[in-house]
Amino acid sequence: MTKRVIPASQEKRFSIVAKAGGDYTTITAALAYAATKSPKANEQWVIQVFPGRYAESLTCQDYVHIAGVGAPGAVIIDGLVVGAKCRLENLTFDRTTGSGALITYAGSSATIPFELVECRAASTEDSRAILSLSNSGLIELTRCQFKGEYRVIEQAAGSIVAVDCVLEEDAVNGTAYPVYISGGDKFEYRNCLLIGGGVHGICVYLVASVAAARFLHCTFRKGSAGTVTLDSDAARSVAIAGCLATHAASGDFSPADLVVDAGV
Repeated sequence: MTKRVIPASQEKRFSIVAKAGGDYTTITAALAYAATKSPKANEQWVIQVFPGRYAESLTCQDYVHIAGVGAPGAVIIDGLVVGAKCRLENLTFDRTTGSGALITYAGSSATIPFELVECRAASTEDSRAILSLSNSGLIELTRCQFKGEYRVIEQAAGSIVAVDCVLEEDAVNGTAYPVYISGGDKFEYRNCLLIGGGVHGICVYLVASVAAARFLHCTFRKGSAGTVTLDSDAARSVAIAGCLATHAASGDFSPADLVVDAGV
């Protein structure tokens, strides 16, 4: 009998991680195996992770996607995550020790994103961001829910696009802002809810100008300590369209289309 050889393009390109009965018991091991197959744009990999708490830090790989299986919150990553040109989906990030942002990305591609879809994260550390972008990469967030006591999202470079997300600062213990922007090429938030809290109460703090910057159909809820919903160091060019806010923005923003209603 002639042995049938399966072309590389038809090989299985996914692995299962589970506490029992999967291909691997850790996500790190599944990532290591995927790396041996040299995944690329036309031969991408998926790692399916079954419910459980996985105490491991992850260095993601280009074109290797990680998807949680089960209800929201069923798959918990107890570790720090370094992003890549890949997608993380239906994962919960929960880390209460150590230092540094829960999720960091320093990629260089302005067109191929690091995606987070339907992910959740919480941090009770008063000096830890949830998500940090520090280079010219692109991050896309879809239906994510993040809550922290420091900067929930911090952007120093690159581009961030967030759609249908909830970004919240801890109302009592928070020491920073849901969105903190100190530089970058672009940011765009669409249909997002931003909730300020803690010692500042502000939803967005903008330190530096960004070439393409806009909020579309977002809602801003100021915390009790704040006097405005959006603030900055100096005048910034930010497009705001169809947005609601419990309180006005600072004069530096001067938004033309921000409806202020304390009841939103």
